[in-house]
Amino acid sequence: MAKKPTYEELEQRVKELEKETFDRKQAEGLVRKREQKLEELLSVSLVVIYRCEPKDNFPATFITENVRNQLGYEPHEFTERSDFWSSHIHPDDAPRILSNLTNLFERGYHTHEYRFLHKDGTYRWMYDESRLIYDVDGKPTDIVGNWMDITDRKQAEEALRESEEKYRLLTEQNLLGVIIIQDGFVKYVNKAASELTEYSIKEALNWEINEFGRLFHPDDLEFVMEQAQKKQEGAKNVVTRYSYRIITKSGKVKWVDQYSKTIIFEGKTADLITIIDITERKRAEDGLRESKEKYRQLSDSLPQIVFETDEKGNLTFTNRMAFDILGYTRERAECTSDVNT
Repeated sequence: MAKKPTYEELEQRVKELEKETFDRKQAEGLVRKREQKLEELLSVSLVVIYRCEPKDNFPATFITENVRNQLGYEPHEFTERSDFWSSHIHPDDAPRILSNLTNLFERGYHTHEYRFLHKDGTYRWMYDESRLIYDVDGKPTDIVGNWMDITDRKQAEEALRESEEKYRLLTEQNLLGVIIIQDGFVKYVNKAASELTEYSIKEALNWEINEFGRLFHPDDLEFVMEQAQKKQEGAKNVVTRYSYRIITKSGKVKWVDQYSKTIIFEGKTADLITIIDITERKRAEDGLRESKEKYRQLSDSLPQIVFETDEKGNLTFTNRMAFDILGYTRERAECTSDVNT
């Protein structure tokens, strides 16, 4: 027969039960507070937390309340329909996303980006990172993950791609050669610059630091390299437009006219250079100078006075005979604004 507990024993047991109840209530209160804080954090978080089953359509079993702010849906809409997630992926992305989920089961984790239908009818770009949860036997039981709206980032990337494509088309269709030099390396060369120098774009982009100096004529090398260095250092006393000679890959000497400007390229300062072939113009100028010299020599050999004036009567040319007959020096004649005949 069991011994009947004494009053003192019963009193002690009651106290123990009261303490257990108090401790449990305290623990439950702490849990509720922590849950409340977690809910508050999640409600303002940009990241949605979810749990789903590792089977067809990947039906959601839990999703945080902040999905309402991200996509406009109530959490229960995800959990009440087993195909809610899979049926709202953009049709162009769905085949890729669903087939690539085999990576999740092979590696235990997976990340992907895709468009998901917002409740307002628009598609939002989402970044999705998920992991498998296993039981003690190593069998997958759940998928847990986080979701984040990256639409703004995607739109910025697309705008950047469009801008770069427009710039590429503009430079590729430009008759001007375009070169970008940064830290002594050629970072960009367009087709016109490649054709002008006879070096392929690939060759130019593979040059070592300051190897682009091989283009410059030895008599112009020092000046051009000095200006390039000053430009990259951000110096103020830089000549931004000048002409010089280059030597092409085949050894031809060409005159080019260059204009340069400091720009920001891939987050750093760089020198944007535009060049145009002025070889024919230089030849024409040299030909004109030679022609003038021949004309001067011929007129100086004549026994009579030869002179030229502009439409205002200003003396623009006279031969040597004029100086001998009239007694003018060449310096005085150059200072004379008109000639009275």
